Amino acid sequence: MIWNSGMWREALGTTSYSVAADDEDMVQATPTATSFEAAAVWNYEHNLGRFPIIQILDVDGNLISPSIQHISVNHVRITNGSDKSGTLILY
Repeated sequence: MIWNSGMWREALGTTSYSVAADDEDMVQATPTATSFEAAAVWNYEHNLGRFPIIQILDVDGNLISPSIQHISVNHVRITNGSDKSGTLILY
């Protein structure tokens, strides 16, 4: 799933998703992207006050699936199998 043009979309398909909720219950999910230099572990203090949905892309823009650990509502640790550079996207 990727966030594209204000909607969740299948990464390899055309299905799109949206969430309906009352205005009071709506949580804004504007993506935040942060690039990282090559490292086996990335620590990121996002200060969002919640456990965000996370996507990680390598330097070529491919989706990768390292270990993701939410240390707190403001801190996430990404553990790669080896040193990797890439982009962390939080929703």
